[in-house]
Amino acid sequence: MTEIQLPEDDGWQRLPKWAVVTMYINGIQKFVRDNILVFFGAGTGFALSDAFGLRELFLIGGLLLLGGLLIALIYHRRFQYRIDEKNVRVRKGFFERKELKVPFDRVQTTGMSQPIYMKPLGLTRFTLQTPGAAITEVALPGIPYAQAEALRDRIASIQYRARPEQAAQHSLQDPEAPEFSAQPEAVALFEAKTGDLFLYGLTSNQIWIMLGAFSGPLIGSLEGRIGAALEWLQGLALFQALNLGESPFLLVLLLMVLVLLFGALLMSLSGVLAIVRFYSYRLTAQSDGFKSHFGLLDKREKTLKKIKLHSIQLVQTAIGRAIGRWHLIGHQTGMNELAELSGGSQKFLVPGVPNAQIFTMAEGLDGHPFNDPDWQPIDPLFRRVLSVRTSLLMIASALLIQLLPSEHAFTMDIISLIILTSNLLLFPMIDLRCKRWGYVSQNDMLLIRSGFIGQSIMRFEPQRCQQLRVKQSPLQRRRGLANLVVRLPHGEVVIPWIPFKQARELANTLLYRIESAALHSL
Repeated sequence: MTEIQLPEDDGWQRLPKWAVVTMYINGIQKFVRDNILVFFGAGTGFALSDAFGLRELFLIGGLLLLGGLLIALIYHRRFQYRIDEKNVRVRKGFFERKELKVPFDRVQTTGMSQPIYMKPLGLTRFTLQTPGAAITEVALPGIPYAQAEALRDRIASIQYRARPEQAAQHSLQDPEAPEFSAQPEAVALFEAKTGDLFLYGLTSNQIWIMLGAFSGPLIGSLEGRIGAALEWLQGLALFQALNLGESPFLLVLLLMVLVLLFGALLMSLSGVLAIVRFYSYRLTAQSDGFKSHFGLLDKREKTLKKIKLHSIQLVQTAIGRAIGRWHLIGHQTGMNELAELSGGSQKFLVPGVPNAQIFTMAEGLDGHPFNDPDWQPIDPLFRRVLSVRTSLLMIASALLIQLLPSEHAFTMDIISLIILTSNLLLFPMIDLRCKRWGYVSQNDMLLIRSGFIGQSIMRFEPQRCQQLRVKQSPLQRRRGLANLVVRLPHGEVVIPWIPFKQARELANTLLYRIESAALHSL
């Protein structure tokens, strides 16, 4: 084995001078990412455009950029880090000075990110995360790439040696080996081709989430924009030839075709973005965990420890089902949906897995055999309750639109007609949604399935649970039904509308498995 070299512990170190560039760009990206829902979702961006002229907007933007540069310079000057035998220490802060200490044996995951602007500088962003942290706890925003690799290998080696069975085996094999040694060779588990990544992008919902964020400013002027679009359509020869002004159903059909074309364009864009993000994706297995490498403009490396893997989520969207593609998510402590939204791509994701490999991939991650089980369904009463509630909400929305004063009565009629037409499609959609719900115990694992046309399967060991609750609404209490809520380290999963007796028995079984486990996995 080759000894891993790191700089000698010569006290506190400062970041390289060029790291201020990376800190400045990262700060701008974080500012935009953290405020995108506020500015665009609430329509603030358009409100500012109406209140100020173009010159004022450029002036405000320039002042913000200069202010960000000043903050980056001060933050860079105050940032220090120290690497010793068993810990990483970081001193940072702008107004308030903070010092963080992370023992190597407490590190849950490590990550390396090298965007295209960092590569010429020879720097990389190195992140450490410990259990219980909702966001990355410690980040070295710009250190030499060789030092980041050595630090990563040192952490992995200490954790590898800390496991009793590995330490004994290592001692028998090579008693004279140095203290810090690399782990055994990694084994390739999965490689995603460019076509697989493009197909994953087609199935990803991320582009629709971004569209929803940016569509907020359009809501305030939706009526006027639809009215202007209809006036433009009325001037077309096709509009007049088909007499669409007298045929609202044909007009609705035409609008749906336009929406589908726009959706196809967005899906293609999502496929291209997926290639850029996950270019040359490669997943490897090591003795104590997994490592992924990917990225075209931003070279990334992520690790996932087996002992920290709390559950596997297999996701197949509606489009993914049509083209036979899945993606897997490895959930671990400290990850929640809000953190993933605000912090970028923190979850351990395996994109573009074909149908033929999905069961093998799931088994490779958590080590338990997996095949398509016979799912236990939920009570059909849930379908009727959900149908009535949703239908009443849609009808109330259509009536409210009709009661609102408007200068474009024809436009409001079209919107109401679209809502009522969609209401007719709700019943088969809700039926599919309820039929997709299911749960089953398989090979010492609990599986919970949900979805609509696609599906999401959460798969975990009972000893991973942190909390169990059996909940009943008044209607459920009268019908002898209940919801079983399972709290996992990354969030909650629910088995809805099952018989109360069955929910209680399942909860008791899970509690017994938790209490009788040799080591509860936290």
